[in-house]
Amino acid sequence: MHVLTLELPDFAVRVAVVAGSRRAVVFDTGCRPADMHALQPLLASLEARDVLAVYSHGDWDHVQGTAALADRRAVIAHEACRARFEDDVPRRLARLRGESPGLYDDVVLIPPDLTFSHSLTLDLGGLTLQLHHLPGHTADSLVAFVPERGLLLAGDTAEAPLPCVDWEEASLDRWIAGLQRWRDDARVTMVLPSHGPAHGPAAGRESLDVTLRYLAALREGREPAVPAQMPSFYRETHQANLERAARMRSRV
Repeated sequence: MHVLTLELPDFAVRVAVVAGSRRAVVFDTGCRPADMHALQPLLASLEARDVLAVYSHGDWDHVQGTAALADRRAVIAHEACRARFEDDVPRRLARLRGESPGLYDDVVLIPPDLTFSHSLTLDLGGLTLQLHHLPGHTADSLVAFVPERGLLLAGDTAEAPLPCVDWEEASLDRWIAGLQRWRDDARVTMVLPSHGPAHGPAAGRESLDVTLRYLAALREGREPAVPAQMPSFYRETHQANLERAARMRSRV
């Protein structure tokens, strides 16, 4: 597996490449095609292997670089992600272009060609990529598991120091249950979230525990424990999470 980390002003986001003997998967494509240039030598070295893209979900920092993958064979995502390309994905791109003129001119939005509702298994040749719907951060969020490597690509379903509850109808119960199943799965030996630290006590499998503790506190109406010092992005996200969770509880 090859991991590309993109440093943005407020946070970092990761793109991962998993290559088997017949196919390679680019898991998320970053914010713009220029982000993918660093992967071109790697992708060129894969020779005749099909290159597929998988969107962990439809947020802008995960889907806007796909045009750089000129030889892709398909883009795969959850079916709810395809619907987002008809609505909030282009709206978000228009907003970004207004905020940063010229920076996103090379972005061509490419919706998924192949979607699924619950799970989908891809044979990469010697490696298997299992895609599983895990809504919570967004309705279309998914995770990818490579059983031969014990690797869980968690997308935005797990994140340290805290995740983002990004939609009003989020089911914290369903998110927690789905994440807990992966936490309890003995096959999972490595976890790579799309955001958060790559090393240290909150990285890897620990990111599942960090996220589960935070979500459980939100569900129970408690103030989640968070680091005293956090970047402004996470301070603002934490406050927005508290407000969303309070609104969700008020509707129950």
